[in-house]
Amino acid sequence: MAGPDGPEAGRPLGVHREDSLPTGVLPTPIAFVVPERLPVPPVLGGAVERWVHEVSLQVREAGHPVAVASRPAGSGAGGDAPVAPDAGDGIERLAAQWAPWAQRLEAWRQTVPQRHPLRALAKAVLVADYAWRVRRALRGQPAGVLYVHNDPFLAWLLGSRRGRRTVLHLHNDHLVNPLLRPVVKALLPRVHKVLFVCDHLRDQAARAFPAHAPRFVTVLNGTDPQQFQPHPAHAGTEGITFVYAGRLMPDKGVHVLLEAFAQVRPQIPHARLVIVGSSFFVGAPITAYERGLREQAGPMGDAVEFTGFLSPPEVARLYAGASAVVVPSVWAEPCPLVVLEAMACAACVVASRVGGIPELIDDGGNGVLVPPDSAVALAQAMCRVAADVSLRQRLGRAAREAVLARHTWAHVAQNVARELTA
Repeated sequence: MAGPDGPEAGRPLGVHREDSLPTGVLPTPIAFVVPERLPVPPVLGGAVERWVHEVSLQVREAGHPVAVASRPAGSGAGGDAPVAPDAGDGIERLAAQWAPWAQRLEAWRQTVPQRHPLRALAKAVLVADYAWRVRRALRGQPAGVLYVHNDPFLAWLLGSRRGRRTVLHLHNDHLVNPLLRPVVKALLPRVHKVLFVCDHLRDQAARAFPAHAPRFVTVLNGTDPQQFQPHPAHAGTEGITFVYAGRLMPDKGVHVLLEAFAQVRPQIPHARLVIVGSSFFVGAPITAYERGLREQAGPMGDAVEFTGFLSPPEVARLYAGASAVVVPSVWAEPCPLVVLEAMACAACVVASRVGGIPELIDDGGNGVLVPPDSAVALAQAMCRVAADVSLRQRLGRAAREAVLARHTWAHVAQNVARELTA
C-alpha cells in the first residue's frame, strides 16, 4: 500500500482504491445493516458502525452496489435528520427513523444498570421496531446479499427473501448468548455464512454449533494506516504518557488500569495517564462506573486526565505521542479496533491476554501482553516499557509493519467481498 506521500495522498482518509472486480466476478448488490442504535457514517462513534462505514466504501469502490441501513444521524436516540447528505460515494443510505416512543425507551435504557432485568426486554422491543423499519427500507433493494452486523435477533427478524443470501457478521459473542439460543438455532440454517472478527469467536461458536461450523469464517478487523500513522516529531516529547481509549465500562478494565497507574507513579513520578472515551457514544450519560473511576483517580490529581469522547484524528495524535497505549480488558475482547489503530501509529501497545487480542499482538514481537485483571502485572509491564525507549520503538515499528501487511481496511474489504460473493 502506498504511504501518505504516495499516489493515494489526495484521496479521502480511509479510502484506498482496490482493483476493479476480478474477471468473471459479477457485481453483487450488498445491503449492510448495523445494530439498532447508532448511525452510519459513525458521527456518534461506535466500533461496528466505524467498521461498516470503512468497509462499505471499499466494497463499493471494488464495483459492488452498496446500501447501508442504520439509524439517522441525529442526536443518539433522538433526531430525525437524514442519515447523511449524499457524499458522492455511490452508497445508498437507508434511514430507519426513530419513533418518539422508541427514543424515550432508549433514553431510559441508557440510564439503567447493564444487568437490569428489563433492559434486555427493552432492547428486544427496540430491535423489533428497527427491524420492521429496515425491512420497509429494503423493499426496493435488489436481491443480493443481506449483510447483518452483530445481532442474530435482528438477522432473524429481517427474515429471508427469494434469491437473497443472508450473511451474519459477529463482532462480539452474541451467537453463544444463552438468551438468544432458540433464535440462533432457527437462524443458522437460513444464513449463507457467519463471519467472525477473530478465531476466538469463531472457535467458540463452532463448539456450540458444530453442525454449522463449516460455514463459519474469520475475517480479522482492520484500520486506516493513513489516518493512524506515526508522528516521530511528537513521540516522547512530553515525558511518560500512557493512553487508554475506549468505552468506560467494567469489562474494559479501566479500574484495573487506574490501580496499576497508582503503582507506577512512585517509580515514575511525572508519568501521566490520559483516559479517552465515554460510557458508549457522543453525549452518552455519565454512569455510576464512570463516576467511580473519577473518584478512584482523584488522589492522583492532574496526573490522570479524562478527555471524554474524541474524534479519530484527535485520538490518533494521542496514540502517536504516547509512551504506551494500554488495553486493560478483563473480558474476552474479540478484535478491538483500538489495538489496530495504536499499532498503526507505531505505538507500544500493552494489552490483556484475552479473547482475540493475541491474534493481533505477538508478545514481545509487536507489543506486550499481560494477564487480565492483574494491576500488579499491568504496572510492571507499564514500568518496563516506560524505562526502555528502544524497546518501545522496536515494538512500535513491528506493530505498524503488521498493520500494513495484513490489517488495512483494503485487506478486510477484499476478504469480505470474497466471502459474500463466493
